[in-house]
Amino acid sequence: MAIYDAPLAHGWKVTLDGILWWLASLAHNMIRWQSERNFEQHQIVSRTNVPLLQTL
Repeated sequence: MAIYDAPLAHGWKVTLDGILWWLASLAHNMIRWQSERNFEQHQIVSRTNVPLLQTL
């Protein structure tokens, strides 16, 4: 039995590359959405002068 199984390692690399690409795309879109939403919330607050509470 070999310590290093090249086909298995390649399969894991391909799978992990796909997962990381998907997560990176998701994170990028989430950051963009949050920044747009934050800008919209600041516009609403400046017009209405009502403080907003941020919750988790």
